[in-house]
Amino acid sequence: MAKALVVVESPAKAKTINKYLGKDYIVVASMGHVRDLPKSKLGVDVDNGSGLSRSTHITVLQMSKILSAAYHSRFAPEYLASFPLAGLDGTLRSRMKTAPAGSVRLKTGHLDGVSGVAGFVTTAAGKTYVLVSLVNNVRADFGAAEPLHAALAAWILANP
Repeated sequence: MAKALVVVESPAKAKTINKYLGKDYIVVASMGHVRDLPKSKLGVDVDNGSGLSRSTHITVLQMSKILSAAYHSRFAPEYLASFPLAGLDGTLRSRMKTAPAGSVRLKTGHLDGVSGVAGFVTTAAGKTYVLVSLVNNVRADFGAAEPLHAALAAWILANP
């Protein structure tokens, strides 16, 4: 069974919370709030952690670096398990149904005029790529960007 990952801001809190949660949880400390880090060093302006936001600013390259770091961390299995599988569950249940089972794991997001996906695509050869796609267009949040997101995933799968 996969363990749940809980991130808190201090080592002391992590130790205390871990006592209450037990062995089915991994509790780690971020050593402070991400939003407290200087934008000049982090390069990310965080409004909230829930996804796309008019006041949160991050580039596709910055997001891909964050995802790559998470993929290479010791918490990767728990993190990857939180992503919907294309054609199977979550916000991807009805999207990218022709992708091989388990090969495309993406989070989706929409705002007025913006559509985004971010996550991982694993080829038949076993190589995993980070995919981040943000589309800005007046019709993007009405489904117009979905074929582009799907084409990018298909292209990665076809070019291992």
